[in-house]
Amino acid sequence: MDFNKFTKMMMCKVQLFMGAEYEIIEQEVTKNNSVKYTGIMAKSKDTNAFPTIYIDEMYDSSMNEDDVDYLAMKVANNLKNAKIDDTSYVYNYFNFEESKDSIYIKVINAEKNKDLLQDVPYRRWHNLAIVYFYLVDGKEDDKRATVLVRNSHLKSFEIDEKKLYETAVNNMKRDIEPKIFSMNELVHDLCGRNIIEECPMYVLCNSIKLFGASLILDKELMKEVSEKLNGNFYILPSSIHELIVLPEHLASDVKDMASIVSSINKTEVLKEEVLADSVYYYDRELDEVMWMA
Repeated sequence: MDFNKFTKMMMCKVQLFMGAEYEIIEQEVTKNNSVKYTGIMAKSKDTNAFPTIYIDEMYDSSMNEDDVDYLAMKVANNLKNAKIDDTSYVYNYFNFEESKDSIYIKVINAEKNKDLLQDVPYRRWHNLAIVYFYLVDGKEDDKRATVLVRNSHLKSFEIDEKKLYETAVNNMKRDIEPKIFSMNELVHDLCGRNIIEECPMYVLCNSIKLFGASLILDKELMKEVSEKLNGNFYILPSSIHELIVLPEHLASDVKDMASIVSSINKTEVLKEEVLADSVYYYDRELDEVMWMA
C-alpha cells in the first residue's frame, strides 16, 4: 500500500468512525525547514478550534486494510477526545491591540526556510532569521500551541516590522525566563545520577521549553554566561529549542565542532527542529555573537 492510498483510506474510515457531525479534512502542513506533514483535521460547527492528527509516522508500506481500520479508530477516538480550550483561540490574531501580549520571537534557518520567509515578517541575523509567533495557552506543556505571524497579520496590525520586533522582544523579557544548566545537571535530571565526572558544557533553554535557541540574541544573558565561564565561549545550536555553550579554552577546532553539530543534526534531531550546522562565538570585549562556520 502506498502512502497516497493509505491517506485516502484513513480519511474515509475516520469519517465513518467520527460521524456526520464532523467534517474530516486532509491538511498538508509545512513545518520548520520545509518539512511537510499530512494531517487529518476534524472540523465541527460547535467550535472554532479544530484538532489535527498527523499520520505520516503511522504509515507502513506492508500494512493491510485491517491495520488501517485499527489506526483510523484510534485517530477518530483521539480527535473526539481532544481537549481544546476554545478560550485559547478567541484572540483576534489580526488585531494588534488584542494579540500583542502573546507575540514572541524564535530563530530559524534562513536558507532552509527561504520559501516561508516570503510569507512572514522577519529580520536576518547571520545565517538565521528572526520570525514571530503567537503563544496559545501557554500554561501547560501538553496544551501549548503556536501560530506563526504572517505578512497578512502585519498588514492588519498597521505597524512595521520594527514595532513587531520591539513588542516581541519585550514580551520575551517579561514572560519567558532563560534557563542555564550544566551538562551534569541535565544528565542528572534525565538519569537520576551523574555519569560524567566533569563536563565543561552548559545548556541554554527557556522556561516554556520552546524555541530556546532565540536566547542567542539576548545580550544580557550572553554577558551573564561569559561571567559564569570567566571568558569567551562558543555556542553550538543543538536544536531550535536549545543551545550548548563551551568555554573557549576547552573548545576544539571550529570546523571540527561544526562537523559534530552537523552529524548530531543528521542523526539525533528531528528535521523540523534543526537550527543550523553552525558554530557561533561570543566575544565579551565586543559584546557580540559572531557566526564562525
